[in-house]
Amino acid sequence: AMESLGGIPGVMPNLEKIASEGILFTNFYANSFRTDRGLTSILSGYPAQPTASIMKYPAKSQSLPGISKSLRKAGYDTQFLYGGDADFTNMRSYFISMGMDNIVCDRDFPLSQRLSKWGVPDDVTFEKFYSLIKEQSREPFMKMFLTLSSHEPFDVPMNRLEDKYLNSIAYTDSCVGDFVEKLKRLPVWDNTLIVFVADHAKRYPQNVENHDIVRHHIPMVWAGGAVKRPLVVDEYLSQMDLAATLLAQLHIPYDDFTFSKNLTDSTKEHFVFYAFPDGVGFVDKDGAAVYDCASQSILIGQNDSNAIHLNKGKAYLQKLYDDLARR
Repeated sequence: AMESLGGIPGVMPNLEKIASEGILFTNFYANSFRTDRGLTSILSGYPAQPTASIMKYPAKSQSLPGISKSLRKAGYDTQFLYGGDADFTNMRSYFISMGMDNIVCDRDFPLSQRLSKWGVPDDVTFEKFYSLIKEQSREPFMKMFLTLSSHEPFDVPMNRLEDKYLNSIAYTDSCVGDFVEKLKRLPVWDNTLIVFVADHAKRYPQNVENHDIVRHHIPMVWAGGAVKRPLVVDEYLSQMDLAATLLAQLHIPYDDFTFSKNLTDSTKEHFVFYAFPDGVGFVDKDGAAVYDCASQSILIGQNDSNAIHLNKGKAYLQKLYDDLARR
């Protein structure tokens, strides 16, 4: 849905404009196909699993590191906002263990504003998000906001595009544009970093399969007054790499993020690992391998290097489950 990443023109003009003024990551990928897995990849730098979701096991998820946990130790005030049910898939338990001081969710909005299947639509929650930032008295702070309107059934209060999915994306994009323009007028803008990142993509167009590489290609944009100059990053990265990269820029230790790679660390290989039901993908600049564990078959191999990439993907998956078992 984003033109600059090879998508459809005109769907996301606001994020396109924001990206042109900030940092656009062109080869950035989701580690999974579900929100609960995406959130742990983003916040904890932890790989998604093909047959499990660590968020659903609080005894294990509480042992994970977290961006918010690290920032809280560094003196940041932390807050999570979601217009839906914060207890869905054990989110509340996870975010509390990740050091979120305060959680705002659907029950904090009047019933009259809970207008969609999932809860409060994005225009209302973006307004709430803006007011929370405007009224924030303690610095430094970190706020995390999970939007919900660009999710099935794509029921949004706007009709700009015929395709319901693309229309919902365009709606959320319009909310993003309004939010950023208002935030620019606040004094806090000058020393604020905003990270825009998708939790996962949709099977769109319809012929895209769950295992396809393009299915996991998502936008990540860094914006705000803290960004020194516009930049385009073409390295292959995934949600897992946000933690180490971000904390490194803030000069905060990230050694406990075992699977997260710092973009600016020249000793690290840049690659993408992702999981789908009963399968995994391993992608880098030289090629890719996508493997179905149930049928023990290669679904995608690129550039005649699928054997190397397949072995790397299998080894990574084994290390992941070894780590998961120990937690």
